[in-house]
Amino acid sequence: MGDDHGDVGADDGAPADGGTQSGEPDTGVDDDDGGGGGPLLDVASAETGTVDEDGCKKIDLLFVVDNSGSMQTEQTNLIAAFPEFVDAMTTLLTAAADFHVGVTTTDRLGVNGFMDAPPFPDDPCVNTLGALNDRVTPPGGHTGYGPECGFSSGQPYMVDSENLAEEFACAAGVGVHGNGLEQHFDAAHLALTDEACNADFVRPDALLVLVMITDEDDDYSEPSEFDVGTQARAQAWFDDIVAIKAGIETNIVTLLISGGSPKFPGCPDWDINDPDTAKESDQLTAFSSQFTYHYPGNVCAAGYAQVLSDALETIAEACEDFTPVG
Repeated sequence: MGDDHGDVGADDGAPADGGTQSGEPDTGVDDDDGGGGGPLLDVASAETGTVDEDGCKKIDLLFVVDNSGSMQTEQTNLIAAFPEFVDAMTTLLTAAADFHVGVTTTDRLGVNGFMDAPPFPDDPCVNTLGALNDRVTPPGGHTGYGPECGFSSGQPYMVDSENLAEEFACAAGVGVHGNGLEQHFDAAHLALTDEACNADFVRPDALLVLVMITDEDDDYSEPSEFDVGTQARAQAWFDDIVAIKAGIETNIVTLLISGGSPKFPGCPDWDINDPDTAKESDQLTAFSSQFTYHYPGNVCAAGYAQVLSDALETIAEACEDFTPVG
């Protein structure tokens, strides 16, 4: 989390419960959820019901996971909630049985900014901003410095398979030794456009679900806020992502799990020594909320089962409204 984070311990306890943000859905969960053995995702909560054959047939899910110093608990919560999320989405979106799932991070400069020699000279995508992570992150090590996860797809992204939950846990446990100059948007944009590292991940005929999880805002992606201001910056980001999807913004869903803007009431004020706090996300919220289909999740929630469950309704609506390309 930037130079102001320091080395925050990974086992300092679970985040505080989420609250209800004025004008937004309640993304908190019960105290006993804990991010693990909580309640199953409520598929029936999607008012649209089961999406029929006229909806989307494919879904590309990109997870942009902050890998800086205070994100250990958040990564654990995401990994714990993911299997039920995918199962519920598969049950709800019966026609969309073809998934691509990718994970990337907000890091670009190596271990806290000091880049050692690349650990895999034959794999230039390690330590490349926006490259999809398909390697183990060693305890106490930098993202992707371990052996390959061995995705069944044979690609740097995952597909729907019986091993998807295990593969996602391998990829999404990106560690907390990334650089603190987070570039959430730049990472997302490159993950969706870098053919050298992520060939064939994004498909023109698939619904794109962009999930960003962070406890800080994006201060370092271009264009700079100081040059253009918050709204113009968010508009530039929006335009770039929409262009990737052939100008059809309703074929994109954004799920931003962050401190919110204004901050979720259940998120404690930022404390440099407390990983269970979060800053407001003015820039990322301004970007995400421009999309017709967007959902704000509380990064301070005790677990993310309910956050992802609530987001399913938005994903289902977007899938039902999917516009075929070409």
